[in-house]
Amino acid sequence: MEMRKQALSDVSESIANYLEEFYKTQMDDLEFTAQIPAFAKSLSDPSNSELLEPAQQLLNISAKTNSVVNRNSIIDLSGNVVASSDPNYQGTNVRDSSMFKTLIEQNKDSYNEVVDTPSNGSKCLALAIKIYDTSQKPIGILNRNVSIGSINQQISQRKVGDSGYVYILDSKAKQLSTIMEEGLSSEESQENALNNDADLKKFISDVENNRLKSNTGFFTYNYDGTPVIANYEKIPTSGWVVVVCMTQTEVFKEANTLQTMLLLTTLTITLVALFIGIQLAKTITNPLTYLTEKIKQIQHENFSVRCEIPGDDEFHELADNINQMTETLEISKHELVKTNELLKKSAYIDGLTNIPNRKSIYHTMDTLFRKYNNQALFLFDLNGFKTINDTFGHHMGDAALNAVAKILKGIASDNVFPARLGGDEFLIFINNYSNPKDVLDLAENILRNIENIKNLREHPVNLSASLGITFLKDDTINRSQWIRQADEAMYDAKHNETSAYAIYEKEADLFHED
Repeated sequence: MEMRKQALSDVSESIANYLEEFYKTQMDDLEFTAQIPAFAKSLSDPSNSELLEPAQQLLNISAKTNSVVNRNSIIDLSGNVVASSDPNYQGTNVRDSSMFKTLIEQNKDSYNEVVDTPSNGSKCLALAIKIYDTSQKPIGILNRNVSIGSINQQISQRKVGDSGYVYILDSKAKQLSTIMEEGLSSEESQENALNNDADLKKFISDVENNRLKSNTGFFTYNYDGTPVIANYEKIPTSGWVVVVCMTQTEVFKEANTLQTMLLLTTLTITLVALFIGIQLAKTITNPLTYLTEKIKQIQHENFSVRCEIPGDDEFHELADNINQMTETLEISKHELVKTNELLKKSAYIDGLTNIPNRKSIYHTMDTLFRKYNNQALFLFDLNGFKTINDTFGHHMGDAALNAVAKILKGIASDNVFPARLGGDEFLIFINNYSNPKDVLDLAENILRNIENIKNLREHPVNLSASLGITFLKDDTINRSQWIRQADEAMYDAKHNETSAYAIYEKEADLFHED
């Protein structure tokens, strides 16, 4: 049972780590974008088309190049949407919205909430922060609606036993994402089943009112009449909560099987002892003592024990029965260990591409960080990946990701550690390189191989990537800040007309030392 519960905890922690980085990446990018002077200028006089046009172009570019962004918008302090990548949204007023009230009326620094997409009714994640002028006075809002498709894809790849399922709540206890068993045909039926239990309602109320006593823990409830054990993991930065569940039947299955069979074995010995108690003491003492010792070993979970009693009497038959039971117990224990090893592995391997995931690469980086003098980092994403998904479907997007992962598997070594962060973003940690030129050669090789992908599932495609490079030269930064440097370099690469990669600007002189 404890192994199963630990597996639940591992999966919820892994998903929470992914979501924390997903949220942080989006909010960091939003904050970086809000500081672009064109946005503040556009809000100084929204009626001036010359001031508004550069901001409008930047909103459109960001929505097209970021595969998870559905819409970017600028809102003034009156609630008017003065610019948006969605023409249907521009010109509307959002003064009565939860976003406007949270940021302006309640003076909060940031906002995130699950909302419905008006165009198709699907859910998306609304994020927003304030835009400030040069005197740090708030003059408007930068709003971004983000697709949760990549979140659904990430958690749908997590196998939680035979009966497990996952759901994610935002800080207001709205379901950000739900991956459940196939028997529930619609999201509405999922929500009805989840909300039809007093214990679960209390948990959801605690999430909504920020009353959870700790950031992680276990609780139980009934889901559609079935007892469930759940592990939750709260993400402090966003207030989201990951819940990973498994039926109590499956959690206790192996333990119940072992206990039942051990009980049957003990009862069998007792009945036989009673039966043979009327026999001559001399003919039963030695076999009974022998069997008793074997049973004690079995009770200590030594299921490799076998009983050997020659002859064809009751003792020989009993020994055969005990041997059959221990063989079954040994197989059950082996399957339990194997299942839990697979669950633990799934916490570190990306389910779609079968390369290390975010949790795995962060663990590797934390282990080796600054232990060698020469360390570098690549961060890249695919250009036009959103177009592939929208044009051909997500199965083609998955094929593109797997084709890139195949390239990365080919470069992996004791010093090169590739991983998929999520969506179409990949991170490569390079440890103990010999020469900076070797690092650039590796980057060019990766980009060239991606461009050589010309066919996916019998469809012609043109793939390319934008890659940011940073070398670990600053003794004061941590791992997250280092990744942020690679992200800034990747952003520069997207706007570089002469090269598909860019080096973090403060390190560019590394190649001009001669």
